[in-house]
This record gives sequence, structure tokens and C-alpha cells, in this order.
Amino acid sequence: MFKTAMLVICLVVSGVAVAKANFEENTVGANGAVQNKIIENALDSFQAASVLAAPYAAFYKISGKAGNDNFDFKRVSAKSSFPDARWAKLATSIAKQVTIPAPTTGSRVKPSANAFVAFYPGGIEGLEPKGVVQLQTSVTGEPNTLAVLIVDRKMLKGTTLFTGFQSVPSVYFFELAM
Repeated sequence: MFKTAMLVICLVVSGVAVAKANFEENTVGANGAVQNKIIENALDSFQAASVLAAPYAAFYKISGKAGNDNFDFKRVSAKSSFPDARWAKLATSIAKQVTIPAPTTGSRVKPSANAFVAFYPGGIEGLEPKGVVQLQTSVTGEPNTLAVLIVDRKMLKGTTLFTGFQSVPSVYFFELAM
């Protein structure tokens, strides 16, 4: 019985390792911070595969706390930026561009969320996302960088979205000139 349980555990763990090994380094698909299923559920299969497999130049995780019925993204909690963290403020401002409802149930424990921002200079080859927001920057010229914002809401157990809250997407696309 013990050997069978260990065999099942080894198979499950190796299956997870194989699933993550298909992606190259510096891709959202290989990044353990983001669950691939968020992207796969939010986008069609071609777009999801493109976002998961494209190498990014910078990746930031921004923590969000509930306040005034919305999540407020203020603090970069993890980064993977090459060669430095020069885009951290830009990533935080991109995360603040969207309004994500934060339903509370009157509990003192408030829900939280994480926003993940990945930057792709030159965009993602073959990806033509719908609903791209163009951001104004101090650099003049045509947008040359694609930023993908992925929101992962951590809902408390038993919390449901009330009828007053709209369903919001989990993945957003922004273009900007850098």
C-alpha cells in the first residue's frame, strides 16, 4: 500500500515537472508564480500558447489588498527583470489601470490579489490581441512594447461574487512606447 502511494506521488510530481519543462526560461509558462490555467481560461488556445511561450524582458509580481470594494495594487513583491528593475514603477502603474472588484463579507480578513506584469519589447510574434489599451508615455513614437497584465484573485473560502459585481477578465494587454 505504501509503495503504491509513493508511486502515485512520484507520477504526479513528475507530471507537473514535465508540464513546466516544455517552456523555456523567462516565459510566463515556465514561471512558477503564475498558474498557467489563468491564462488558458482567459484566452483562446492560440493566444494562450503565444503568451505562455514567448520570452519576456521583465516580469513583476505586484501585491494587491482590498480597499473600498476594489483591489489596490501598490507594492512590487517579486521581480525578474533583465538587466535591472527599471520597469518596476511602470509595472505598478499598469496594474493600477484596471478596476478589480474585491468583495468582502464583513470579515476582518480581507481578500487579496496578485497582478503579474510581463513586458515584451517588440510584442509577441503572431499575437494580435483584442482590446489592447495604448498607454501614453514620455517617449514619443509608435508603441513598441507589449505589456501583459495577469490578475490572480485570492478569494476567501466561501466568498462568492455578489450580483452587484461584474465579472472581469484576468488578462489585459497594453501597448506603450519605450
